[in-house]
Amino acid sequence: MNSRQGLLSLAAVMLLTSSGFAKKNMLEADSLSGPVRSVETTYAQGAEDIRDQMPFSLEIYDRDGFLIERYRFNESGVVILHTTFTRNRWKVMKAANDTANPEEGGPVVIHEDKQDALTSPEADDSNGRQVNKRESPSIGSSANQIPGSGSAQESETIRETSRSEPNTRLTPSTVTCNGETTSLSAAQWSPTGAVYSVPLRDGSCIQTTVNGDGYVTRLHDYNAPMKIDSLTLSDSKGRTLERTQSSPDTYFKFVFTHESDGSDATETMLDRDGKAIDKFRYEYQKDAYGNWIEERRFTWHYSDKQPRWVEDTTTRRVIAYY
Repeated sequence: MNSRQGLLSLAAVMLLTSSGFAKKNMLEADSLSGPVRSVETTYAQGAEDIRDQMPFSLEIYDRDGFLIERYRFNESGVVILHTTFTRNRWKVMKAANDTANPEEGGPVVIHEDKQDALTSPEADDSNGRQVNKRESPSIGSSANQIPGSGSAQESETIRETSRSEPNTRLTPSTVTCNGETTSLSAAQWSPTGAVYSVPLRDGSCIQTTVNGDGYVTRLHDYNAPMKIDSLTLSDSKGRTLERTQSSPDTYFKFVFTHESDGSDATETMLDRDGKAIDKFRYEYQKDAYGNWIEERRFTWHYSDKQPRWVEDTTTRRVIAYY
């Protein structure tokens, strides 16, 4: 994903959260329980001993359960990306990336909201409907560095202008990048949730359905240049039920089942005719709060002459609590 598409997605997220559909804390969204302070995650594949692997990521939460810092590490354990979030509870006021590698440049502000957007009621002259117009301050900026150059290759400032129509529950929005219109999107609200659509200039489109509890239940992503159509369906708690991706040359579909606490139990990969290709199952070790601290994934290849369960990956989480 390029920075422009990424910031358009950010704009969608910011509109959803500002409208009250995603105000639960991050721990709940990540299916974590208890007063979690941090989660350090390590991966191992196949026969690799996870004790020999370096952590992949570290997430740090505040006492209210909202993410305030995220680290990403390389295979040697060196920080390659560090993101900090300045929040007012659920609302992200500022997000910034920096890096431990000086050749990759300095801090990059990827989102900043210095003040709440101003909203003023007006009357639509054409039909007399009351219309609330909302113009945000700059809601995002991003810069891509050329490795080793220390200079910015591209810098973008994103601004979104939207208005809400109380009679129709429709919020059309215009997103501009450095003053140039990049998308004309719309959010359709209802008492039970919202549907947010972002058509892009190249013919691509992202449509997200969110229920009244703030969980994404449907995500449709069409990539027009590559003719890739992706659809993810989830239940009322945001747990993935199906994920499908199709193009003129490829097709796959994953079907998921879950344990009572929402953890993945099984995952089956199907071809275009509905025939099972691969199957995965998961085993967990959990702590006193019910959070899993080790996940082992096993694979069953139907194409093997003598199919059997083979350990595929191991994921370990070190969870610290307040």
